[in-house]
Amino acid sequence: MSANTMLPVLSHPWIDTAGHRLPIQSGPGLNPSAIDSLRTTFPGTLTPEFEELLGSSCGLDGTALQYIDFTGQWHRDEPLAVFRPCLSLAIDPQGRRWIAETGNTRGLPGPVWCVMQAPEVVVYVSADLGEFLTLLRRITCDQSIDGWLRAVDTAAQRVWKKRGALAFYSRQECGQDREVRKWLLQLPRDARVYDLRSPRFGVAWPYGAAGATGRFHRCGRELLFAVSGFPAPSRWADHLGNLAHHHNAPVPGIIVSQRAGPGRAPQPAVSACTMLDIPDRKSTSPLPLACGL
Repeated sequence: MSANTMLPVLSHPWIDTAGHRLPIQSGPGLNPSAIDSLRTTFPGTLTPEFEELLGSSCGLDGTALQYIDFTGQWHRDEPLAVFRPCLSLAIDPQGRRWIAETGNTRGLPGPVWCVMQAPEVVVYVSADLGEFLTLLRRITCDQSIDGWLRAVDTAAQRVWKKRGALAFYSRQECGQDREVRKWLLQLPRDARVYDLRSPRFGVAWPYGAAGATGRFHRCGRELLFAVSGFPAPSRWADHLGNLAHHHNAPVPGIIVSQRAGPGRAPQPAVSACTMLDIPDRKSTSPLPLACGL
């Protein structure tokens, strides 16, 4: 999306479905000297398209995500190095971090991501800043932003719950790609791969899968990530031992068998078996975040 397409989003008032003007204000644009000064501190590349946008506005105030900054001077740098260089756009009241990659030499910054803290998952939002702001304006004006944010949370929780299965299937799929296989061979042996290039594997990846010891990898600038640095088995044993020491054991929730009468074999009262919930690899309908709900 070009900067010219973005100008109505930044310059026109935001009106809800009842015709009321929303209290969302576009910040003033930067003059050429201010843009030149910004080059020394801006996290990434100031493309001609993005310079044109900065000449119209330095950010948006009053959104549900709080202040959205276009200059890279308002919020702290993104801790996840696999996204750098990137622009920290906003940190909303729930602590979600909204970032846009700034490594492109043409066009607006992107992709745009939502970095969650609980669970520790990164959700893909849109291809670039223009699509993100257009989407934000639409769901704000039609008053569906609360539902959209819940959908983002649900996508993150779903990926966290299925993180093991998603890594297994992603690695199998990547093994079919000759170029990607070279990257896979360079990963640590314990690395779990998450492929967001295909909608079959969702729109997010769990950066917290390995806990505090985790290390992150990316195949170039592709939507292909990996997490490594999982604790060794002995450390897992220590961790589980600490949990057992500090938490009371739960009361058994099932009875495996009932006492049998004379000449009668024991019969199971409740099945102790559960089904492993594995995602359907044929599904091609991830959460359409980039298109709203």
